[in-house]
Amino acid sequence: MTSPDLAFQFAKEVSTQLITIASALIGISVTFIKDFTPSGKAWLRASWLVYVLSILFGIVTLMALTGMLESLAASGKSFDKFSLPTRLAAGIQIIAFALATICLVIFGWQHNLKRLPPPQEAMPGEAGPAHEKGE
Repeated sequence: MTSPDLAFQFAKEVSTQLITIASALIGISVTFIKDFTPSGKAWLRASWLVYVLSILFGIVTLMALTGMLESLAASGKSFDKFSLPTRLAAGIQIIAFALATICLVIFGWQHNLKRLPPPQEAMPGEAGPAHEKGE
């Protein structure tokens, strides 16, 4: 494989991996959101929004790469450099991913990774809260 071919392949792989990681981080954080305190979720929501932006620009990057391949095949030319739209989309994807990760880290830092305490359950034979209130 030639260097231009490798560059093209690596660009595709980076974009695909960032899409995958961003999707996984959104999924994991949504799954465990119920375990964190209800206050101060603005940073988490910001990270979701910017991860989605990163995913969208990743898709645009892959589409631009596909368009480049199609135009090169039609003209019979070989790949020498990435087009401006491809570089812009890839750059925005990378920057958005980094910003979203920073937002997620800030959220974790603010919560000190503290989770909500588990709900207290009455032991069998003990009076629960309903019995203590006379209900």
